[in-house]
Amino acid sequence: MRTIDIRYRDINEAAAMLVAAAPARGDYWGVSLRARYATTRAADVVAQYTRTVRERAWAYGARVPREMRDRMRCGACGAAGCKMWREYNTCSDYTKILCGQCALKDQGKTGTIDARGYIHGEHGRCDQIGWMVPAVPTHDGSFWGYTSVPAEGVEWWRTLPTEAVQ
Repeated sequence: MRTIDIRYRDINEAAAMLVAAAPARGDYWGVSLRARYATTRAADVVAQYTRTVRERAWAYGARVPREMRDRMRCGACGAAGCKMWREYNTCSDYTKILCGQCALKDQGKTGTIDARGYIHGEHGRCDQIGWMVPAVPTHDGSFWGYTSVPAEGVEWWRTLPTEAVQ
């Protein structure tokens, strides 16, 4: 019996590989059962990872200090409890924090913001608005650098509502 590596494959591509590799007679079921087990196991691993990331995201938000949660308010309209963007490469003591709609206006951009915080604009999909990046607070009273945010911080930010809560 041949072993076929179907990791990192699309499910349709994996099925085509199995059919092509299976002989006309004999051990087709051995191959397909092994692939079915591998596919099921991979789905279980993904589901477990997703659960743990979401749980860690909730715990991340619970650990953000009160003063940082109070600071996460739009500087233009006063909205709170939603996704916020901050100025890129600015000292966190002086950075401007804006909700999505105010950040779009401030940066002179157009587009729509989806539930995960991606802006669909003229250049495709991105979570940056001009020179503003997602505002993900650290536990010591500042903000994470754009490329340094831990996975649970990213997931926490993405689970926040996109629309402003007044």
